[in-house]
Amino acid sequence: MEQAVSNNAIGGHLDRLVGDYQILSKMRPLLAKNKSQAVRYEIEDIFLRFWFAYSDKYRPLIELGNYPVLTKLVKTATPTILG
Repeated sequence: MEQAVSNNAIGGHLDRLVGDYQILSKMRPLLAKNKSQAVRYEIEDIFLRFWFAYSDKYRPLIELGNYPVLTKLVKTATPTILG
């Protein structure tokens, strides 16, 4: 994430998103040490997970107003999203 935002220090923001808001969770690889920097973040919030999975991916459908096709795609993917 830091590379995506031009190497600005975002560690404090990520800690707040994990600890205070519980929007993200830290995921470590199986063989990584506890103090290593090999950490990945996963979105925990179901709404945000849905938003990032579908808003960008299907933006052209939204902009064109092709809601029947978008509705069909979302209905078929809903069980996968909700687990």
